Amino acid sequence: MKVDLRLVCRVLIACGALALIQLCRMGLRSFVFLFFERTIISDTLFSSIFMIVVTAVIIIVFHVRQISLSFFPKRFTLSYRLFTGIVALLFFSGILFMAGDIELILFMFYGALITPLFEEILFRGALWQSLNFKKEQTTYLVTTVLFGFWHLGYFDTVLWRTSLLFPTADIVHIMIGKVLIGLIIGLFVGALRYRNGNVYSSFLLHCLINTVGK
Repeated sequence: MKVDLRLVCRVLIACGALALIQLCRMGLRSFVFLFFERTIISDTLFSSIFMIVVTAVIIIVFHVRQISLSFFPKRFTLSYRLFTGIVALLFFSGILFMAGDIELILFMFYGALITPLFEEILFRGALWQSLNFKKEQTTYLVTTVLFGFWHLGYFDTVLWRTSLLFPTADIVHIMIGKVLIGLIIGLFVGALRYRNGNVYSSFLLHCLINTVGK
């Protein structure tokens, strides 16, 4: 059985890029919290800002290189409008039910809007276009697997938050669970990206899953 070295190289480069992003996040977080008190709110704010900045950088880089991220669909059909309306309704309904709790509202924006946008632009946008295998099914499967294991990179945040809120929690089982959930979500959102040819549909589904899960 012949091994496609170009495929292997692309996957290794992708793994390196993903690891670099997580290491940058960890390093910057450690530096920032040398000067500021680390609380749930400040930690969530840091993560939100980091994701927004990285998302902006990805968009700028791909724009300069004139490579489309295929974010928006070619036409906003009725199904897209309905799906967008449902997700928006659920999202803002959730915020209303939080009764002005700043911490919960911030976490809602971070978990159900900012994180899905960041991860979909990164995986179903930049990574999908960069891998660009001959068979798009291969791109779908590889990005799904990488998306699952990407969640191991959040180990530092999970460890800190569980030690703060649930000190007796089993961190190993939590991380295994995050990887498995990441793989399952990746299968569904990646299927939409593959079927519809745009990131917007996978972003909407990701938002919906995280909104309902909050």
